[in-house]
Amino acid sequence: MNGVFIVFEGGEATGKTTQLKLLAKELQVRGKRVVYAMEDGSDEDRLAFRALVADRCDVVVTKQPYYKRFRDRVQHEELSPLEQAHIFLHDRKTHIGIWIRPAVTRGKIVLCDRFSPSTFAYQCAGRRLDLIAVMEWDRWVRGATKGEEGIVHDGIWPDRIVLLDGDPRKLHVRLASRGEKLTAFEKLGMDFHERVRTSFLEQARQDPERWRVVNAEQGAENVFADVLAGLESLLSNPETP
Repeated sequence: MNGVFIVFEGGEATGKTTQLKLLAKELQVRGKRVVYAMEDGSDEDRLAFRALVADRCDVVVTKQPYYKRFRDRVQHEELSPLEQAHIFLHDRKTHIGIWIRPAVTRGKIVLCDRFSPSTFAYQCAGRRLDLIAVMEWDRWVRGATKGEEGIVHDGIWPDRIVLLDGDPRKLHVRLASRGEKLTAFEKLGMDFHERVRTSFLEQARQDPERWRVVNAEQGAENVFADVLAGLESLLSNPETP
């Protein structure tokens, strides 16, 4: 039995990490085995998450080795948008091959913070790279295969994508209240973040069966109630592991 692949998407300060933790805890209560794939995080993050979900969740922190080699240059805007896209896609290929695909094949529920839709929103809409070219690049990163008549298999893709959506201006206030050092993307102007939001919403509009859009401006408990409602048909399916 194949597993289930669920991705959380959204702009800055939408609360993806909080909602992923709440969902993993809920799945633990239901007796599910989960792989929570953190694309970037410290060992402290991993241990804290594992303590939350006890022994029913395999917590994977992939260190994005290629990205980390260039972190300072990314933070200081020393790399072009195309170079940044190359870094993120290179690490996604590793992430899929080592963690995501094997876990899904073994019948696990895989929860992931960001995936290809973020590349389309941030690098294409936000950074204005060519969408068609990046989508083709991403397709091969995800393992697409091609036969004589064209694409045979489009590569791994989430069963559900939860979009935590909110007004970037309101979310920036939330971000500022944290008092943390801003990342390179968080420092970009509102025009950039509006383009990112518009891209996410357009992607969701084009595939409503797969995407679930949730208002991230609510309190965390209300957001999670909406997240769970949007995933319930999938999670309650007898064929879901």
